[in-house]
Amino acid sequence: MKPIRSSVDNILRKSNTRELALTGLFVSLTAVGSQISIPLGPVPWTLQVFFVCLTGVFLPAKEAFFAQSLYLLLGLLGFPVFSRFGSGIPFLFGPTGGFLLTFPLMAFIIAKARSLAAFAATCCLSLALLYLFGALWLSFYLGSIEKALLVGVLPFLGWDLLKVFFIIRIVKRTGRFRTENTEPVYAPINVRDLKDR
Repeated sequence: MKPIRSSVDNILRKSNTRELALTGLFVSLTAVGSQISIPLGPVPWTLQVFFVCLTGVFLPAKEAFFAQSLYLLLGLLGFPVFSRFGSGIPFLFGPTGGFLLTFPLMAFIIAKARSLAAFAATCCLSLALLYLFGALWLSFYLGSIEKALLVGVLPFLGWDLLKVFFIIRIVKRTGRFRTENTEPVYAPINVRDLKDR
């Protein structure tokens, strides 16, 4: 029994280490993606959404949600992880705050997909939620929902759909949605399954 228990403990330890490493990686990538930006009014073009979606590809739902929540927390605490090296309460709750606060939910929804078609659908759904919440938030600063849509949504539709296109190609290459592998690259280990073997 001791060798079996030791093997299970070692596997779980490696699994937790891999999970933490991937979480840190995607927090870092989202921060880097925020600096790759093109100023466009109050809402700049960045690669944040690209890495938020990839977080949902490579992590399970809860861990994906945690990774993006950690990203927001770092920015809130003063680390310059937002676009143009922004940070703090004024930035997180400023005009673009609605978009940023949607990131954990986006990653969570995308991680729930269990087929390629569902993945494409969850990407579109998460983008719709991003635009909806972000535009409503931005409208408080611009005075109307129409202005918010013109400034914060319409200029980004093509750009974000292009990101989704490339993400789908990445997903196909990882083989996540093959018949024998429908879980994220990092998948939680079921201890009960290990004991039964």
